[in-house]
Amino acid sequence: MCGIAGYIGVRPLEYLRIQMTLEKMRNRGPDHQAYNLFQHCETYVALLHSRLSIIDLDARSHQPFSIGDYTLAFNGEIYNYLE
Repeated sequence: MCGIAGYIGVRPLEYLRIQMTLEKMRNRGPDHQAYNLFQHCETYVALLHSRLSIIDLDARSHQPFSIGDYTLAFNGEIYNYLE
């Protein structure tokens, strides 16, 4: 099962804390780990994802997903994805 973590705060998240969090999540998803950092005005956001590849093994499915200004990290299966 994949793992997700997030942060919202008035200070940027330290790189070491991101690495420590991803390391603690490694058993949730050893196949790929990544994160995205954002800033909006004076608010900082971090999305972290640890992926366990079961069905779709392709790198195109790594998370967090980003398209334009939108980013998504989720833990779950998309039911009826074949249809």
